[in-house]
Amino acid sequence: MSTIDTKNQNLQNAKLSVNLFSTSHIVVFVAKDCLSNAKNSNDEVEKMEYLIKGLNSYNSFLKRDIKLEINEIKKIYSKITTLPAEI
Repeated sequence: MSTIDTKNQNLQNAKLSVNLFSTSHIVVFVAKDCLSNAKNSNDEVEKMEYLIKGLNSYNSFLKRDIKLEINEIKKIYSKITTLPAEI
């Protein structure tokens, strides 16, 4: 199964999940899916895009539902981008 097929299948699953979960659950699902895509991507730029989208989605869930948030999230992104590709 190609990456595009996998992403399309994930999108189909997300559409099916809309009726099953509240909005907050969907935001967490999107965050988890983005982080999974970041982990599985071979392109470093794509990894960062998915990582940022995933963290932003999770942060919005924290703000809305738990009344917490990730402090200085942009500093976290900055530090991640300056790390070596492999540790």
